[in-house]
Amino acid sequence: MRLKAVYDFVNKKLLNVPDDERRHDLYAHINGVANFSSIFALKRKLDPQIAITIALLHDIAAIIHNSYDDHAHLGAIIARDFLTALGSYTDDEIDIIATAIQRHTSDPRGFQRYDAILSEADFLQPYLHHFEEPKSAFGKNKLKELFAEINIEWVSADISGT
Repeated sequence: MRLKAVYDFVNKKLLNVPDDERRHDLYAHINGVANFSSIFALKRKLDPQIAITIALLHDIAAIIHNSYDDHAHLGAIIARDFLTALGSYTDDEIDIIATAIQRHTSDPRGFQRYDAILSEADFLQPYLHHFEEPKSAFGKNKLKELFAEINIEWVSADISGT
C-alpha cells in the first residue's frame, strides 16, 4: 500500500509537466529505473520496495522544478518530507531513501548498497530505452558488468545492421 502512495505522488507530479514528450521521457525513465532497481535489490538480497521507492523519487525535484539543477539535493528533501508525512516508512528507511537520492549524482566511491543500486539502474536505463551506448571505455565496461549481473549478454547498441 505504501508503494502505491509513492507511485500516486510521482504520477500526480508528472501530470503537471506541460511538455508531452518530456513527461513521456520522465515517466519511462523513472519506471525503468524502478524496474532495474527492483531487479538489482532482489539479486543483492535487499528490500525491493525500498529500492523502488528510491527510484521513483530520485528525479522528483527535476519533475517539480523542471530543472536538473541541484536536483539530487532538492529531491532528497522533497522525498524526506513526503515520506515523513506519509507515515508508512520508518525513520531508518527514510534516511536510506533520502541518502540514496542525495548521492545518486555523486562520486560512487563510498556508496552504500542502495546508493549503488540507484546509480547503476539510472545508468542502465537510458541504454535499454534509447540504446545510447556509453562513450567511454569505463562506461562500456560498467554496462557489461551490469548486464552480466542480470544475466543478459551485452551487445553493441548498433544491432540494427543499418
